[in-house]
Amino acid sequence: MKHLVAVLLIAALALPAWAEEPEPASLTRAERLVQAGVREILSRMLEVDVELDRVSAGEDGRLIELHGLRVGNPKGFSEPHVFTAETVRIQADLRSLFSREPTIELIEVEGAGVVAENTVTAGSNLMLLMRRARAATPSGPLARLRPQKQWRIDHAALGESTVDVVNQLLGRRQHSTSTLGPATFSFGTEDERVSGEQIVAEFLGWMVEELSLLPDRSGAGGRLSELLPKVL
Repeated sequence: MKHLVAVLLIAALALPAWAEEPEPASLTRAERLVQAGVREILSRMLEVDVELDRVSAGEDGRLIELHGLRVGNPKGFSEPHVFTAETVRIQADLRSLFSREPTIELIEVEGAGVVAENTVTAGSNLMLLMRRARAATPSGPLARLRPQKQWRIDHAALGESTVDVVNQLLGRRQHSTSTLGPATFSFGTEDERVSGEQIVAEFLGWMVEELSLLPDRSGAGGRLSELLPKVL
């Protein structure tokens, strides 16, 4: 089990390459840059609204916390958010986050929630966001013209998360709630780092598969079609 909480912070902390490295004493400025990065990068990549209540940083410059992270649902879906997290704690050298090759030593995510929504017309919200993240990943000449941050996470820990599955099919709403986690994982190595867009796309792909929403590779029909008889 891996890639689980990458979307909550890799993309969120994928600050623009032009962002200046803050001075050790300017933690407030660094907090503002991280907060702006969360909203800008995730909003642009996934084409949804992103909200963050506040960001705080430890005085030693090695701990940063995101509070009240909310990633909006795409248009065409009824639920307000697709991802939420009460707190995301990141242990790393704060200056590293402003470099082209950031390294995160430890991530802890508490109070996470996921909403997997399916409709006949729009399909799966998670699959739609996965396609958007893949499309945002630069490749070919564009990758050389717009170099991306290359990330490495040594250890991440996800607490128990709430998963709401909402099916809006043929005018009827079906809702169920379950839990996911706890889980731990790592991502990237010193020799093979990854971009924020790649991590977000892989996370969403993992989530879709974990929730059994991926199409059936046998060609006998998709998982979404299996839900129709339960709603009718």
